[in-house]
Amino acid sequence: MEARIIDFTKKLLGFVFIPTIFLLLYHPNLNAQSEFSTSSQHDCSSIDLRSTIKFPVRNQKDIAWCYAYSAADMISQYYGLEKVSASDIAINYNDVWIPSTMKFIVNLYTYIFTKSPRYKNGEEFETGFIKIAINNILKKGVCLESDMPDNYIEKVDKVSGAISKINFKKGMKEILELHKKYEMNDINPSGLSYFYKMGDMTEDDFWSIFQSKSSQVISLMNKRACEGKRIQVPSIPKVRFKFFKGRSSFDIIHQVLEDGKPVAIDYSVWVYKHNKKISLKERADLHTSNIFGRRFNPKTNACEFLVRNSYGDSCRVYHSDYECEHGYYWIPEKRLGQGLLSYTFFD
Repeated sequence: MEARIIDFTKKLLGFVFIPTIFLLLYHPNLNAQSEFSTSSQHDCSSIDLRSTIKFPVRNQKDIAWCYAYSAADMISQYYGLEKVSASDIAINYNDVWIPSTMKFIVNLYTYIFTKSPRYKNGEEFETGFIKIAINNILKKGVCLESDMPDNYIEKVDKVSGAISKINFKKGMKEILELHKKYEMNDINPSGLSYFYKMGDMTEDDFWSIFQSKSSQVISLMNKRACEGKRIQVPSIPKVRFKFFKGRSSFDIIHQVLEDGKPVAIDYSVWVYKHNKKISLKERADLHTSNIFGRRFNPKTNACEFLVRNSYGDSCRVYHSDYECEHGYYWIPEKRLGQGLLSYTFFD
């Protein structure tokens, strides 16, 4: 009987609930993605905002915080700041109710299928909504990447003082696994030959935080790293989120670029990975990047957008049809529209 209930629940979630949620979000835009007029040369004069941001394209590596990297770049550009910390945005985003709810739903879904939840206690949820992330961090004040690194957590040898930089995702996992042993009385903190740190944390800071609940450790380490260093912005602009609706949406995107501001886009990664028709399944592989410019390409007779991604300066992820320049790539307006779900900008 229990097996039949589980089987029914799997079918309900796997074949009804998840696709329904996706189609409710995405289906209204399918026609907009396939049918719209493209910009003429007259409406696509050259705009390049790369010089308005003070640092090269970042690399999110193996952690799915693209929304936070996009948010950090938008904030950095808008206020003329040095590199705003994306990891700080993501960790603080995880303190609001939406990630907690999503984590519960994902864990329930994966537990039914695999008997093992995807997210353990204390682990950060890896996807997010950029509008909520921006509003949340601007109210708290932003922390710079120089104070709260994006790509690594430091592991310090207490004897030699040697510091090794560990991939951020791996570092969080190591800290939480160590904390689990601590809770089970399997280790004595004073006997360990190393400790972890974010920013300018001390050993005493780490062990003081380590005595907290596992769900709070990463958040408290982040809080300590940015303590006294948060920048309170002079004013908070309206953050507009809109679903893509064809030509009218592109008109808004062009206007925002003409006002000197980038536009964050939520879209299928298959927009730039191949040049074929994007399937419904591929539309669900969403990613967030920022549009930083436009141009009219006479060779293809098409208006193209300049997209700033978050995979470093490598060009390996892009199809050869799309020109890549140090982590930025040019994508035809029509092609982007085939996989664009929504966009966000400062008003």
